[in-house]
Amino acid sequence: PFLIVPFLYAKSVLSFFILQIIVGSFLPVLGRRLAVILELPSKIATIIAVFLAIDPMGVKLSLVMLTETFFTLSFLLSVFFAVYFIRLASVTQANKRKIIITATCSGAFLGIATLFRPTTLYLPALLIGAWILWRSLSKQKLLWSCLMVFLIAAWLLPAGWTYRNYRVFNVAAYSSIKEGVLYAALAPSILAFKNNIDYTTAQNRFFASEGLPGRPDVYIDRAADFQKRAMAVI
Repeated sequence: PFLIVPFLYAKSVLSFFILQIIVGSFLPVLGRRLAVILELPSKIATIIAVFLAIDPMGVKLSLVMLTETFFTLSFLLSVFFAVYFIRLASVTQANKRKIIITATCSGAFLGIATLFRPTTLYLPALLIGAWILWRSLSKQKLLWSCLMVFLIAAWLLPAGWTYRNYRVFNVAAYSSIKEGVLYAALAPSILAFKNNIDYTTAQNRFFASEGLPGRPDVYIDRAADFQKRAMAVI
């Protein structure tokens, strides 16, 4: 939201769309470069780039005031540096400083991506777990310093956002998406299954029984209340 607000304040929505299109134009280039690092055939790398350039959903999202394009770029950059890190780590005489910088970049871009979409919040821990398992089974060095740098870089920005929520709303939480999904999606689904009615009808009846005209906006300061109400149904 903070990325969009300045453009709304300046009443320059067109500028946001232009920026979004420029950012989106980097996706095919990055996709092809990632394919090259993965040592895919040149033709396959080109096909990937072309697909990213003409992907209908990608084009549509670049013309809508959303942050999907920025999330995709940040996430792909994180993947790019993660793959580069794996390649460097497999080289015996690799420059350790270069490896640490690569791990830092991967984590930092993943942290930025998490600011746009919190779905990747727990991904750093999962990636580190997979890395430890893989390197342990192959009897290779775990590179703990790189793992710690990656984890700190990936969670630094989300931690700052969590602290901001605590200062503003007195709630130490990163996002209210979980509670929103529980209340507005899962609870109506269970009611639909239980009463043998369609989902839309169940959702409308549920909101009406809660005294709401429609799907509510679940803000973080009231997230706990919505979760409690959802759990009463679940």
